Amino acid sequence: MRAMTTWLAGILAGIISTLLAAQVFAAYATGVLAPPWLAASTARLETELAGKYGEAERARARRGLKQVGDFWQAQDGDAATFEEFVRSNFAGDAKTLDAIFNRYERNLEQLDGHLHEINREFRNPRRPRPGTAACHRRCLRRL
Repeated sequence: MRAMTTWLAGILAGIISTLLAAQVFAAYATGVLAPPWLAASTARLETELAGKYGEAERARARRGLKQVGDFWQAQDGDAATFEEFVRSNFAGDAKTLDAIFNRYERNLEQLDGHLHEINREFRNPRRPRPGTAACHRRCLRRL
C-alpha cells in the first residue's frame, strides 16, 4: 500500500509540474510573462536613445519602450532583435515625427470618409419598407 501511495504521489507531482511548466510557457509565448532580458534591454535602450536624441526625449523613449515591451512576444525574437527593432523604428527627431503624424492623420481621414460612405449606403433604402406606398405598389404588381 505504501509503495502504491508513493507511486501515485510521484505521478501526481509529475502531472502538476508538467501543467505548471505548460502554463508558464503559454504565458511567455502569449506575452503575458515578459522575457527575462526585457528589463535590461529596455534600460540600455532608454539611455542610448536619450543620449542620441537628447534628454528631452527620455520620457517619450521610456513610454515607447514600455509599449513595445508589453506587446513583444517570444516568437518576435530575442534581445538583439528587440534592440534592432527599437533602434530602427524610434522617431526621435521632429521631422520624422511630423511625417508619421501626417501619414496617420491622412489614413484616419480616409478611414473616416469610407466609414461615412458605408453608413450612408446602409441607410439608403434600396428595397421599399413594409407599409410604405412603394411596398404596396410592388405587391400589387405581383397580382
